[in-house]
Formats: sequence, C-alpha cells, structure tokens
Amino acid sequence: MDRFEFFRCALRVRRIGVSPLGSILCISFALIFSSLVFAGDTSPKSSEHPLGSAPPTRFDFDGDRKADLAVFRPLEGTWYISNSSSQNMSAYRFGASGDLPVAADYDGDGKADVAVFRNGVWYRLFSQTFTVDAISFGVAMDKPAPADYDGDGKADVAVFRPSDGTWYRLASSNSAFSAIRFGTDGDIPVPGDYDGDQKADVNLFRPNAGTWYRLNSSAGSYSAMQFGAFGDRPILGDFDGDGKSDLAVWRPSTGVWYIQKSSDWTYFIAAFGLPTDIPVAADYDGDGKTDIAVYRPADGVWHRINSSNGSYQASVWGTGSDMPIAGDTVPVQGPSSFTCNFYASPNGTAAGNGTTANPWDLQTALGKTSVVTNGKTLCLKGGTYTGKFRSPLINAVVRSAPGESAKLDGYRTTTLTAAITATQTNFTVADGSNYLNGGPDNLVIEGEVIKVFSRSGNTITDCLRGASNSMNGAEPHAAGSTAITGGDVLYIEGSGSTYRDLEIMNSRPSRDGNIANQGIGRGSGVVVVGDGNKLVNLVVHDNLNGIFTSSVSSSTEIYGCLVYNNGVHSRDGGTVENGHGHGLYLENRAGYSRVYEDIVLNSFKLGAQGYGVTGPYVGGDFAGSAFANSGAPLGKFGDVNIRNYNLLVGPDSQRSATAIVRNSYFYHPASSMGYMLGFGYGAGVVTGTITDNYFIGGGTLLATGNTTNATITGNHFYSSRVGAQYTLVAPGQNYNWNQNTYYGAASRNVFGVAGSSLYQFPNWRAVTNFDALSSETSAAMPDTVIVRPNSYQPGRANVIIYSFSGAPTVAIDLSSTGLVNGQSYTIRNAQNFNGPAVVTGIFNSASPTVSVSLTGVAATVATPLGYSFTPATTCPQFCPMIVVPN
Repeated sequence: MDRFEFFRCALRVRRIGVSPLGSILCISFALIFSSLVFAGDTSPKSSEHPLGSAPPTRFDFDGDRKADLAVFRPLEGTWYISNSSSQNMSAYRFGASGDLPVAADYDGDGKADVAVFRNGVWYRLFSQTFTVDAISFGVAMDKPAPADYDGDGKADVAVFRPSDGTWYRLASSNSAFSAIRFGTDGDIPVPGDYDGDQKADVNLFRPNAGTWYRLNSSAGSYSAMQFGAFGDRPILGDFDGDGKSDLAVWRPSTGVWYIQKSSDWTYFIAAFGLPTDIPVAADYDGDGKTDIAVYRPADGVWHRINSSNGSYQASVWGTGSDMPIAGDTVPVQGPSSFTCNFYASPNGTAAGNGTTANPWDLQTALGKTSVVTNGKTLCLKGGTYTGKFRSPLINAVVRSAPGESAKLDGYRTTTLTAAITATQTNFTVADGSNYLNGGPDNLVIEGEVIKVFSRSGNTITDCLRGASNSMNGAEPHAAGSTAITGGDVLYIEGSGSTYRDLEIMNSRPSRDGNIANQGIGRGSGVVVVGDGNKLVNLVVHDNLNGIFTSSVSSSTEIYGCLVYNNGVHSRDGGTVENGHGHGLYLENRAGYSRVYEDIVLNSFKLGAQGYGVTGPYVGGDFAGSAFANSGAPLGKFGDVNIRNYNLLVGPDSQRSATAIVRNSYFYHPASSMGYMLGFGYGAGVVTGTITDNYFIGGGTLLATGNTTNATITGNHFYSSRVGAQYTLVAPGQNYNWNQNTYYGAASRNVFGVAGSSLYQFPNWRAVTNFDALSSETSAAMPDTVIVRPNSYQPGRANVIIYSFSGAPTVAIDLSSTGLVNGQSYTIRNAQNFNGPAVVTGIFNSASPTVSVSLTGVAATVATPLGYSFTPATTCPQFCPMIVVPN
C-alpha cells in the first residue's frame, strides 16, 4: 500500500515587487508512482559534499553531487523531485501552466533551487533559507539563461533577447547589471564554463548553421566553431570531467549524440534515444562527468548511460504532460520572441516616423537603411500591401507584427489618362506614386514593357518604350488602358536580413502569356540579389517564379516556406501551351543555397531547380523539403497527367561543386510520367549526396546524370505505375549507392541504366555493383506519417503523409512539434492553405496523437488565381499539411 504524507510549508516572501505566487504547497506523496513509499523531507540540510572550489552539480536538489530526476507538471504547477541521496520524493507546488522551469543554485548552497520564469519575472524558492524571491528581469519573449557568470558560486539571473541579440545579466555578487550584444534571432543560448575559469561564458548555438559562437570570460576572446548540423539540439555538459563544458549536440532524427571533448579534442559519437525523446544530460552518478540521458514523454521513463561504469539505467519518473527539468538548454517557449522596433502599415505614409501610431508605408520603411539595421525588426501591420517593393536593408528583420498577417500583393494598376502613340515618352497616368519611389521602375500595358526614367507627380516625363521582354515592341494604347506595375513583388538587394511570416502573391486576373506580358507584368514573388539573406515561413503563391535567387547572390536560406501555384502559360509561337515559372529558381555565385523544410506544390513548370543557363549555381543543400505535382496546372489544356521535374539540380553554365538532397519528400501521381529528381543536369555536379529521401509515384523517380562522385543511400522508392522507372543512371559509375528500400519492385523491370533495357533488382545489382545491402519488396509502401518541426517557430511543423492502404484517416503525433500543453493549434492543408482548417484543437501532451481525415477538407486544392482549372488533389496518396500554433 502506498503511503501519502501531506504537509504545508510556511514560506516568507523576501522581496515584494510583483504579485507573489499565492500559497506555495510542499507535498510529498506517491501520486502516479505506484509500488513506492515516499517520505517527505523538508528540513534544509547542509551539503554533505562541501563545494570547495568545484561548481555545484546541475539539477542536484539534495546536495549529494548527483543530478536528481525532476519534472515540472504545468497543469498543476507542481515540481516532483526524486532525491538521489535518500530515494525520497519531494513535491513543490510552485508555478503555473505556461511557466518555464529555471532551476539553478541561486543561493550558493550546493543545491539547485526550484525556480520559474514567467513573463519577465523570476520566482525562486531558495533551498538554503526556504524563502521566496520574485524579481522582474527581462520581458516575456526573452530566453532565460541563468548561469554563474561572475564566478561567486551562485547562478546569476540572465536572459537572451532574440529580437536584438542581446544578453542581459544581473550579477549575484554585487547586483551589477550588464548587457552585451552577441547573437541573433533563432540562436539558442548555451552558457557554460568552456574555458575552465569557473565563470560561465556567453555562448550560443546557431541551429540553422550548426555553429557555436562564444565569448570566453577568461580572456574576452571570441570563437566560432561549426559543430553540428541543421536540426541538432545543443547540449550543455562536461562529458570528460576536466572542468570545462564540451561542445555537444543531439540529433533527434537519428538519436545520435556528437560530443567533442575539451580535454583532448577527440570526438565521441553514440546512438541513444528516439526522435520524440528529450535530451536530459546531467551527472546522475556523481563521478564529475555528464551522463548521456533522454526522457521519453510517451511513458515518463528516463534512460541513461552512467559514465562511471558504462551501465544502462532506466527509471520511471513523470507523465506525458510533464517537463523534465534537465530537458534541453532552453525550454520550449511557445511563439518565437521578438520586439517590433519600427512599423509599416498599408495605410502608412512616407511622412510617418515608424511608430505603431504613425507607421511608414512599406517602400519608405524598406528604404530606412540607416535605422532599420543592426538586428532591428520592422513589423508589418496586418493587411494587404499592394505593389512591387525593393529592399536594400542590411542586417534587419522584416516580419508580420505580432498576431497579425501581412500580405504583399504584386497586382497594382493605374490607367492612362489619355491615349498615347507608340513613340510617346511623356504621358500621364491616374496614379504615378508607385514609380521611382525607391521601388519599381517598370510599367506594363498589355504586351508592352515601359521602363520609366523620370516622373513628376503622375506624369511620366521620360521612359524607354518597348523595353526588354515586350511582346511586340512599342505599341499605341488607348485612353483608360490599364497600366500594371511591373517587376517582382519583393526584390531583395540588401544583405544579412531575414524576411519571415509574410504572404507574398499576385492577384492578377490572368495567367495567359499569349495575350499579355506575364513576365515583367506578373513578376516573381521574391527575388534575392544580395548575400546572406533568409526567407523564413513565407507563403508564396500565384507569381511567375515563387522565389528566385540570382547569379550574383550567395548564402541564401529558404526555410519553412510554402510555395504553390506559381507560373504562367503560353504557346511561345507554337500550338502547344507550355508552362513557365518555377516554385524555386536557384542560382548563386558563392557560399551555399539552403532549402530547408519547405513545401513546393503545383508549379506551372518545375517545382525547384538549382540551375543557370549562363549564371552559376555553385551548389546547395536541400533538406526536409517536399516537392510535388509540378506541371499539374497545365492539365487545363487536355492532358491531366502531364507533369514536370519536381527538382532539377545542375546548371548549363558550369559544374556545381557540390549538391545535397536529403530527408526530402517527392510525389507525382502514378498516372503521370513525371520525373521526381533529375540530378547532375547539364554541366553537372562534382560531388552529390542523395540520402534518406522518399521518391514516390510518377514515371521516373531518380535520374542521375553528369555527376562525378555520389552517395545515394537510405532512400525509399515506390511507384505502382506500369512502366515506372525507379532509377536511371549512366553506365560504369562508381557511386556509393546502397542501403535503399524499393517498395513494390520485386519481379518488376524498374531499374534503369542508360542505353539498356530496364532490369529487375538482382540484375540491376549485378550490372551496377550497387545496392548490396538494399532491399526490395513486392508490397506497396506502408502508410507513413512524417512530422518535421520548425526551428524558427515552436509549435509549427510540416507533416508529410503517404497513404496507399485506402485508410480514410491517419494518426499524427504532435509531441515533437514544440506545442506546449494547453496550447491551441490548427492543422492546415498545404494544397489549400488559406482554405478551411483540417483540424483545430488544444494540445494535450499526455495524449499528443490526433486523428486526421484524408478526405473532405484535406483533399481540397486551391485554384490558381486568374485561372479556370484546379489540379486534382494528391490526397490520400500524398497529403502535405502544416501545423500552426495559435
């Protein structure tokens, strides 16, 4: 029989500056932990192991130099701690739902103190005196980063503010305040003693680059080191026991730990954990070395490897809704934190001052390069910004204002006030304000492009008639003719800036390139010519190209973007309607092109291409992205099964040094002959990597061309189409092609070598010497659900569903999305993102799986704007969805 002991502890509120927590209840009882007897122990004891010169052990609540198992239950606001010294349990009702646990030794007694961070206020229960402290330090969206920065043996209150990349610290030794600019939005603070001087160093991990940046407290020196990869989680710990924090990451996708020991700079790599686990590394066995450990929310089990003897240990402590206190370096904090420094509005003016009460218009705001810089954030108030815009901003952030949605619509028109001849270069329009204001300098009338050189008010005073890309040169136009603002919706010529959480589109009511200029007239959604820019969580649709990075750009990151229905059609002087415009058109001159966690659907031509006719594409990395149904809108003209490449890599101009396609998802209907991935096109690729992808449906799944060296491993292939070709490769290649899975391939001629007939799997292996450790099946690919969390917005995730079983529903596990218990969310259909929600709900971490229908709303498709044809849904065989936190 379990024994329950309840007791109330009298506490003193030592500092009154905010409302106290109310009653703080200390309880000790078994609760969910069966077959155990717990005895409460509330008397504060002195540590049995004096601190001396050694820092306290993290998460050691009883002072025995061993980290304790501890969880915070948000629904109750209760801490449950398993004391390693006595095996007793302590429970403290201290906090509330939404609080962030920030346990650390704030009073220097060698024991971790129970503490929470709530909307910029720190509440701490000191273990030495059992008193409560409440201190306002920070704002709601700061990331708490407590550590001993001044070396007095006490953790200091500190926060990292992502909006301006600043660390704010309050020294416990003398209450001195300090602020240091180090980092940017998206960075994760990982303060630790990396130089061994017993003071925590300002240190952060940049997840999109896998790079650690540090300011050493001992010498004030700066260091940067790439250790890790996109999606890794940084881990704080001294794994070799030399008194210095080591560089360490845990890779959720594989459960692998990567550790670089500071003592000898050797590497330690170990697979331990599942993708849904939470890393909880700490010194649980008291040997002075951090132990590898994970907490499994599904069953509340802590799994660890003791560094002292290498033994494995599993302990039940917690439930699915609990937060492990040792979990991660920074707890999941809900919506991304940021502060608006300046504002633009659809109703803003050039005479505004950029405040929320007196905002700028968008083009004026984008031109404020002297003030919107150095990490400052320009927030766009909700509504539609009509026109074409140029951004020369450097080191800035442009995003929708909190809780609002900003849309850039490139379709802006005016009219001619009088007829003009084909040679006239001076004429008046009804509204000329959108020209030569720092933004566009082209206008389009029917098929003619007119380049504007000067204007006065609404009068164009000088221009070039019949400019480049005009359909028929210069032409006369009648009074009242519609003049469309030409160019690209958002043209980025600055550098080092982030554009995020915006909708970028063109509502022009025609896609027909046979009767009107659709190139300059419609324009691409986003064009990047600057260096080091980021496009994050954009929704880009119904433009010419969705996103174009030019041949003079470098190091662009495209992350979490939904790109669909981009392109136009024309006969190009012939009789067949051709598609023009891609989802992503990528060139670059240097650095990299990072395409991470994007969904690209229903492009009129290609889904994406790393390609240039004369411009270079030096290489890039495609990871975690989905490409599907490219070419489908051309079904309007008779062949509903027409499809094009979902992804093409390789320029005509010059060879790409390297290109990577990994952990990505491809789909064409089995009724189509479309290509999934063409790799090594044109001049080709020197070194290629194609790993852990899904190539599903269509006619040709993977075609490798002009590629010198290639690693092609861990991929999944399946198409039920008669005559499908799973692979196409040039003869005589010496590639690392292995450990792939070919569903539905048994006894089928689906493996191709150029110049030969298709092979069955055994002959394919014999001819190519590939796939020695790969497998084939006769069965269809099993139903598969992949959840891809978004690194820039906790709670957001892409969901990729493949289903060939005919099941009407699938189960989606939301536990890895970053949603917090009690947070509302919406699951949207990526094929009809602005349509009705597929599911809305409240996240329950104890029951994180939701059932989602693959029919009804999930099977709807957005009709391209200005078009009279809607591509058929790919659901249920392929259902891309997006989880969005509310």
